[in-house]
Amino acid sequence: MIEVWCQVADVASLAPGCQTAVEVEVDGFVIGRTASRQPPRWEDRFPAMGTGRLLTFRVLACGECDSLVGEGGVDLQALLSRQPEGQHTATLLRGAVSVGTLVFAFRPLVSPSSRSASSARMPSSDVLQRQQSPSSSRSPQALGSPVVVASPSQRFCFGLPPRASSGGFGSKGTSRFKAASDPEALQRFSLGAMLGSSPASASTGPAEPKTAQRSSSEQSPGARLNFTAKAHEDLVEIMRSKDKLRHYAERPFKARGVQPGGRLGFGEFCQALKELLQELHMSVPMDAQMQ
Repeated sequence: MIEVWCQVADVASLAPGCQTAVEVEVDGFVIGRTASRQPPRWEDRFPAMGTGRLLTFRVLACGECDSLVGEGGVDLQALLSRQPEGQHTATLLRGAVSVGTLVFAFRPLVSPSSRSASSARMPSSDVLQRQQSPSSSRSPQALGSPVVVASPSQRFCFGLPPRASSGGFGSKGTSRFKAASDPEALQRFSLGAMLGSSPASASTGPAEPKTAQRSSSEQSPGARLNFTAKAHEDLVEIMRSKDKLRHYAERPFKARGVQPGGRLGFGEFCQALKELLQELHMSVPMDAQMQ
């Protein structure tokens, strides 16, 4: 696992006052998106699988409908072979035209037990800010302060959503990407990750003792999803195609006439999920498990 964070982007020909966000992808699967309305922050990171091939940054102009400003990709494996300290750049393109440059950084994601031992090797926020540019006009005056650069290029620094807990790293695309690159991970593929929700949010009550959980799963025949060979093949095929994955995700909303930004009711969600699982030759959860 690695941590990736956007530091700043130089984008030309952008309307003054336009709010922007950066969407980060690994092999076509979105792993996170910076906030467009919060004050810029420099500490938060996106967790990402380090086994991917293509790391993509997409700058969006935010409004009623997000519009693409530019996107750029880098070879993740070539990037990991370099020293993680310091800055890296990605050229932003719109079509075949270069529209700017995005500056980002990354580092290996360490577990809490080894974080203290490896903290000496990790670049601090102050070091990364000082490395951002030799010019004082291109560096933030204080932590979290936006960068101001004269026209014609406009520079934006992006805030990130609050960092997920250690149990939530499997959400927002990371577990979906892992399932695509590691077929064995499909056997552990969670229902929440497939629907784009955080596994950490699946339970709001206190954790049950392991013995209680074990007896409950033994008594409930639908406590786990059963994967057939056909289901395994279907999921691998879907995960390898961004268009197919988007088709399956959007179909329940389009079929029920849900407006952009709207949500499915619980009954609609249950019905849509059952239809999807049946189509993928997977077992359907019991009503109690669905709730």
